[in-house]
Amino acid sequence: MKKGGRGGFTLIEAMFASVILAIGVLGISGTLAASYQQTIAMRQTATALSLARQLMEEITAVPDNTAPVATPSSARDTFTSVGQYNGYTDTSTALSTLSGSTVDATDSQAFTRSVTVTSAGAGYPSIDTSSPQSDFDLVTVTVTAPDGQSVQLQRAVCNYTFTR
Repeated sequence: MKKGGRGGFTLIEAMFASVILAIGVLGISGTLAASYQQTIAMRQTATALSLARQLMEEITAVPDNTAPVATPSSARDTFTSVGQYNGYTDTSTALSTLSGSTVDATDSQAFTRSVTVTSAGAGYPSIDTSSPQSDFDLVTVTVTAPDGQSVQLQRAVCNYTFTR
């Protein structure tokens, strides 16, 4: 040790280093918290999109879309036309399948699904001007996540008869 030199840190230097370290840790923890929240939001959006796709595929697989838009029912297994899905809604942590069983696809969070079926001629344009307007329905499936975000899918469903 040199004459007149110091052998270690003073209390003020140690406290100053501690404050700088604390500021750095707070900055990093804020970034990690924001990243975690973003991950949760992305997971909920992905789940909502999967639920919307599942219901949209079920609706478009119904063989008959000629029946008029009907009063909503909760028994999806009785629906025989696309129009009967109009006004359908379900909210659950375990969503019911068409067969009546339940699947926990939501990680025990409550997602809400709703369906709107708009008949052609009710105000949306058609690029096929040669077909009757009554051959088209616009199906909209909206899924709302627990955090309030919603995902919406739309698909035009047509009733064509192909002749050879």
